[in-house]
Amino acid sequence: MKNIIIIALLAASEIQAMSLFQSEEPEIKIPQYTPPPVIRKPMACLNRDEMIKQGIFYCPRPTELTKEGMKWYAPNPWKAYSESFVDIIDKFTGAQWSGPNGTVGRLVCFYSGIQKDTFPVKITTTVLIQLPTLPVWDNISKTPDDTIVNCVSVKGEVCDCPFSIVQNAESSKSSKT
Repeated sequence: MKNIIIIALLAASEIQAMSLFQSEEPEIKIPQYTPPPVIRKPMACLNRDEMIKQGIFYCPRPTELTKEGMKWYAPNPWKAYSESFVDIIDKFTGAQWSGPNGTVGRLVCFYSGIQKDTFPVKITTTVLIQLPTLPVWDNISKTPDDTIVNCVSVKGEVCDCPFSIVQNAESSKSSKT
C-alpha cells in the first residue's frame, strides 16, 4: 500500500512538472487603437471686406434665398437646378464639393425647410471652387477620377463651411489695376 501511495505521488508530481515545461502559446491581447475625436471648430464669420481680402467665401445665407415658382435662387452666381416643395428655408445644413482631379471643382450648398419630409434645397454655382482644405471639410471619396468632400454645419451657419474661389488670369489682372 505504501508503494501505491508513493507511485501516485510521483505520478502527480511528474504531471505538475510537465505542465511547468509545456510550451503553451500565451494568448496575446493587442489593444485596438482608437484615434482621438477630431474637434472641429468653425471659423468666425468674416465681413464682406475681410472675405474678399482673405479669399474666403461662404454659401448664401438662408435669408438671401428667394423662391420663384418651384425653384430657389440666390444672388448671382448662385442658382438651384432642381425644383423644391420647401416653402420656407429653416437653416443652412452644409455643403459638398466635388471635382474630377481633386483640385478644382463645383460646390453645392444644402438648406433644410421648415416642412418635414422634404428634400433639401440645393443651391450651386458655375464658379470654379478650390478643393476645401480646412478641417471642417471631410474627405468622403477619393478615387483617381473623382474627389468628394463634405462640410456639415455645426451651428446652421454658412460660416461653418468656408471655401476659396479659383481666380482666372483675367480677374486677377483686373483686380491689380
